[in-house]
Amino acid sequence: VRATLGVWLAAIPFALIGLLIGQIGTADSTQPITQLVMLPMALLGGIFIPIDAMPHWLLQIAQVLPTYWMGQIGRGAVTPDLSTGLGKDVLVLGIWTVVLGVAVVRRYRKDSARV
Repeated sequence: VRATLGVWLAAIPFALIGLLIGQIGTADSTQPITQLVMLPMALLGGIFIPIDAMPHWLLQIAQVLPTYWMGQIGRGAVTPDLSTGLGKDVLVLGIWTVVLGVAVVRRYRKDSARV
């Protein structure tokens, strides 16, 4: 349940990032913008690089990104040593969701006012 439901809910900030990129970009620039945003987030967030191999300073950067916390939720479901509480994971992803949600709504209202 944690792996399926947890990772599914942890994907909400990424959907909001996609909406924001879609609102900001044009038809030609959306794909490059998505790559410029998502690839560094995945690299620095511990998706492609094992967290154990990261230096301390990089681990501190990773803990700010939603990719790190999504990975923690997924890994915590299958790895006993990472199966700590979900409190901090949910809190950080919730903050990302609220901030990105506000940005998407503001951008939508701004675009709607022009029409």
